[in-house]
Amino acid sequence: MGRTAGSAYESVRALVKRKILVGLDPGNYQRAGVKALAASKKEMTRRGGKHNVYEINNKDTILKRIKGRARFTVEELRDHFRSIKRNPKSVSPITSKLAQAKIITLIEPGTYAWGKVKSKKVANKTRAAVKKKRGAAAQASSLEQTNG
Repeated sequence: MGRTAGSAYESVRALVKRKILVGLDPGNYQRAGVKALAASKKEMTRRGGKHNVYEINNKDTILKRIKGRARFTVEELRDHFRSIKRNPKSVSPITSKLAQAKIITLIEPGTYAWGKVKSKKVANKTRAAVKKKRGAAAQASSLEQTNG
């Protein structure tokens, strides 16, 4: 009952002031009487050290692969990533970011084009297909009503 959300921070600050705790990094503390061992190099890189696994990052790999192509699919890029032993699940987030940055354009789900595509051409084809489907559905429902 008498505790507030910030009371833990106040307590830690008081313990540091009394030299019971030692501040290591922002948000990391240890008891003053304990001698800590240094973290291994592997652990340091895992915790946020700048460590690139590949010479060319995934975004640049995708851009190199798709540059100048009229169309490409996410599945093609996933297959390419599998062949070069990279994580294929990283393709979709990267393509989404590239589409948001308007470097590539989404044509239909899973299919993209390099650069800007005139959306009128794509939209007109889609509208015509939708009209045909709607017209066929409307005719079928009117036939059922007359036959019913």
